[in-house]
Amino acid sequence: MNHMMKSLIPASLFLLPLMLSLGSCRDSGLAFDSGGTFEAIDVIVSAEVGGRILSLTVQEGDSIGQGEIVAQIDPLPLELQKEQLEATRSSLQSKTLDAEPQVAVIREQIATQHRQIDVLAGQLSVLHREKDRFARLVDSGGGTTEAAGRY
Repeated sequence: MNHMMKSLIPASLFLLPLMLSLGSCRDSGLAFDSGGTFEAIDVIVSAEVGGRILSLTVQEGDSIGQGEIVAQIDPLPLELQKEQLEATRSSLQSKTLDAEPQVAVIREQIATQHRQIDVLAGQLSVLHREKDRFARLVDSGGGTTEAAGRY
């Protein structure tokens, strides 16, 4: 089908009812001899939350009342999100209400640092003894000043 024929089909579908309705209006001396009313009420319906629709209880053209439930959206993603938020809230409450676990961790860190200080103090003591030993060796002529300078 060529392009011109494609464009004529929709135009003819619109013009045919128009021509039939104009043809039914006879010239009887009146401004018009037939009339009609067209009514359309468009209502936009939207969900409070997004999601996958599990069931739809109405069909196009059905009348519904205000507050009537017409569809059910899958609640699983929202339920999982709620559980995650509750777990986070519970975790935060336990951290803020009970400081003892945090205090215990800090006490352990302080104890570890004290042990490190003790180890370093022991190493420093050994180094002082070695320095004194080399200084005595140099004084007695048994060692070089280069060896003593390393300590």
